[in-house]
Amino acid sequence: MTVTDSRIATERPEHRRTSVIGSEQRHYDLRPGLILARGEFSSVAVATGAKAVYVYAADENGSITDFETLAVVVSAKDPEGALLQLGYEVEAAADNGDSA
Repeated sequence: MTVTDSRIATERPEHRRTSVIGSEQRHYDLRPGLILARGEFSSVAVATGAKAVYVYAADENGSITDFETLAVVVSAKDPEGALLQLGYEVEAAADNGDSA
Protein backbone atom coordinates (compact mmCIF):
# COMPACT_ATOMS: atom_id res chain seq x y z
CA MET A 1 0.00 0.00 0.00
CA THR A 2 1.35 3.46 -0.91
CA VAL A 3 0.86 6.70 0.98
CA THR A 4 -1.64 8.02 -1.57
CA ASP A 5 -3.72 4.81 -1.34
CA SER A 6 -4.74 5.69 2.20
CA ARG A 7 -4.58 9.52 2.27
CA ILE A 8 -7.43 11.15 0.36
CA ALA A 9 -8.31 14.84 -0.11
CA THR A 10 -11.85 15.43 -1.39
CA GLU A 11 -12.68 18.90 -2.68
CA ARG A 12 -15.95 20.57 -1.69
CA PRO A 13 -16.42 22.69 -4.86
CA GLU A 14 -19.55 24.37 -3.51
CA HIS A 15 -17.27 26.14 -1.00
CA ARG A 16 -14.92 27.74 -3.54
CA ARG A 17 -14.46 31.47 -2.95
CA THR A 18 -11.96 34.29 -3.37
CA SER A 19 -9.31 34.24 -0.65
CA VAL A 20 -8.14 37.29 1.29
CA ILE A 21 -5.03 37.33 -0.94
CA GLY A 22 -7.23 37.51 -4.06
CA SER A 23 -6.75 34.01 -5.44
CA GLU A 24 -9.27 31.19 -5.52
CA GLN A 25 -9.65 29.42 -2.19
CA ARG A 26 -10.67 25.76 -2.20
CA HIS A 27 -12.00 23.57 0.60
CA TYR A 28 -10.93 19.95 1.10
CA ASP A 29 -11.89 17.18 3.51
CA LEU A 30 -8.83 15.09 4.42
CA ARG A 31 -8.90 11.38 5.32
CA PRO A 32 -7.07 10.88 7.55
CA GLY A 33 -6.58 14.40 8.81
CA LEU A 34 -3.29 16.28 8.51
CA ILE A 35 -1.46 15.54 11.76
CA LEU A 36 0.79 18.29 13.11
CA ALA A 37 2.14 19.26 16.53
CA ARG A 38 -0.90 21.60 16.82
CA GLY A 39 -3.36 18.74 16.33
CA GLU A 40 -5.17 16.90 13.56
CA PHE A 41 -6.93 18.85 10.80
CA SER A 42 -9.51 17.08 8.63
CA SER A 43 -10.93 20.21 6.97
CA VAL A 44 -8.58 22.62 5.20
CA ALA A 45 -8.77 25.69 3.00
CA VAL A 46 -6.07 25.94 0.33
CA ALA A 47 -5.12 29.14 -1.51
CA THR A 48 -2.48 29.77 -4.16
CA GLY A 49 -0.25 32.80 -3.62
CA ALA A 50 2.38 34.42 -5.83
CA LYS A 51 5.24 32.28 -4.47
CA ALA A 52 3.57 29.35 -2.66
CA VAL A 53 0.37 27.47 -1.92
CA TYR A 54 -0.98 28.00 1.61
CA VAL A 55 -2.97 25.48 3.68
CA TYR A 56 -5.16 26.66 6.58
CA ALA A 57 -7.52 25.05 9.08
CA ALA A 58 -11.13 25.39 7.92
CA ASP A 59 -14.61 24.82 9.28
CA GLU A 60 -17.25 22.59 7.66
CA ASN A 61 -18.22 25.45 5.29
CA GLY A 62 -14.66 26.01 4.05
CA SER A 63 -14.06 29.24 5.98
CA ILE A 64 -10.56 29.68 7.39
CA THR A 65 -10.69 29.28 11.18
CA ASP A 66 -7.07 30.21 11.92
CA PHE A 67 -4.78 32.29 9.71
CA GLU A 68 -1.66 30.58 11.06
CA THR A 69 -0.69 28.36 8.14
CA LEU A 70 -0.70 24.60 8.55
CA ALA A 71 1.61 24.26 5.55
CA VAL A 72 3.33 26.48 2.99
CA VAL A 73 4.18 24.51 -0.14
CA VAL A 74 6.66 26.60 -2.12
CA SER A 75 7.17 24.18 -5.01
CA ALA A 76 3.44 23.71 -5.77
CA LYS A 77 1.58 25.67 -8.44
CA ASP A 78 -2.00 24.87 -7.35
CA PRO A 79 -4.00 23.32 -4.47
CA GLU A 80 -3.89 19.82 -5.98
CA GLY A 81 -0.11 19.96 -6.31
CA ALA A 82 0.26 21.14 -2.72
CA LEU A 83 -1.93 18.35 -1.38
CA LEU A 84 -0.06 15.77 -3.46
CA GLN A 85 3.21 16.99 -1.96
CA LEU A 86 1.65 16.66 1.50
CA GLY A 87 0.92 13.00 0.70
CA TYR A 88 -2.76 13.18 -0.32
CA GLU A 89 -4.43 11.87 -3.46
CA VAL A 90 -6.91 14.49 -4.64
CA GLU A 91 -10.35 13.05 -5.34
CA ALA A 92 -13.17 14.90 -7.07
CA ALA A 93 -16.34 15.29 -5.05
CA ALA A 94 -19.42 13.41 -6.23
CA ASP A 95 -21.54 15.39 -8.70
CA ASN A 96 -24.57 16.73 -6.86
CA GLY A 97 -26.49 17.38 -10.08
CA ASP A 98 -26.20 21.16 -9.84
CA SER A 99 -23.82 21.61 -12.77
CA ALA A 100 -24.84 24.22 -15.30
